[in-house]
Amino acid sequence: MKPIVWLFTITDSIDISLVYMEVNLTVPKDLSEITLKQYQDFLKIQSKNDDEEFIAQKMISIFCGISMLEVLKIRVTSLNDLIEHFTTIFSKKTELVERFTLNGVEYGHIPKLEDMSFGEYIDLETNIQDFDNYHIAMSTFYRPITNKVRNMHDIEEYKPSEEKQRAMLDMPLNVALGATVFFYNLE
Repeated sequence: MKPIVWLFTITDSIDISLVYMEVNLTVPKDLSEITLKQYQDFLKIQSKNDDEEFIAQKMISIFCGISMLEVLKIRVTSLNDLIEHFTTIFSKKTELVERFTLNGVEYGHIPKLEDMSFGEYIDLETNIQDFDNYHIAMSTFYRPITNKVRNMHDIEEYKPSEEKQRAMLDMPLNVALGATVFFYNLE
């Protein structure tokens, strides 16, 4: 039986061949194609392990949506290309995203931070410091837009719920990290 060669493109300039098996592999082009949940899962693994090779394999498994068994079948050169790709996309500067769409709903951040309620402030301040709870902070900061005019928008009244918090697990990572940079620049 001859090996199956499958080619995929990460960017216009990187082609990686996987040999010995057929793999469905989706490689995120940038942070907008990685979810907050995937990043939280990766950070949990990273915090509990010192083995850099294992962490790199889990990074590919989590962000590309393949099993560890499939990762172990990737050629070393291809694996290194993937690691380099992820290092590159994570090193790019992130900006605050004013609005984004998730599951057909347009979200916007709190328009005027000085008008934030005490409850919003406590939920944001408490949960933004722990990436395990970051989705809770993001559900406080980003909420469905109820009205928009040009560059301005109003958002849904703050009514925290587990459903809204869970929805933010699927938000694009560039949005979450952009909010992080924004908050750290406020301090």
